[in-house]
Amino acid sequence: MNVIERMLELIPKLKNLLNEMIEHVDILGETTWSINRMEGGESTNIVPDFCSVEVDMRILPNQNIEHLRQKIKNTIEEDFSKELGFARKFEVLNEKPPLSTNKSNDFVELTSSVLTDYTGKETKPGETKLAHTTNESVLIQEFYDAIDIYSHLINRYFS
Repeated sequence: MNVIERMLELIPKLKNLLNEMIEHVDILGETTWSINRMEGGESTNIVPDFCSVEVDMRILPNQNIEHLRQKIKNTIEEDFSKELGFARKFEVLNEKPPLSTNKSNDFVELTSSVLTDYTGKETKPGETKLAHTTNESVLIQEFYDAIDIYSHLINRYFS
């Protein structure tokens, strides 16, 4: 059995499972997930007997991490094993709890005030379409603006 070919049958089912877990919170946006790594086989002349897929999933503070972990584990290790006929293992490689800071937090309000003073307009999240990509970047002017903003923030925080 070519396990990479079987994994290719599993991936659409995995995507559906992960999509079912997406939730939305106004200030933070949506739960995100991305299949970022796939590896398998030993050589081009040997039918692969192993394949691994790594998924990066960012959940929101209102989501129950234990519930999500258990649902993914059960689906992969039980449902998919029966349906596709090969053993699978679910493993969490790196788990960090989701974070959220209240908008009325003193530091958040200070930061918002510094940004409003610096830009002259209400603050909003930055451009995120290149975040966590191989070509992640910012404009040079944005880099220099960030230095100024952090300098103002530090000065106001410690004054």
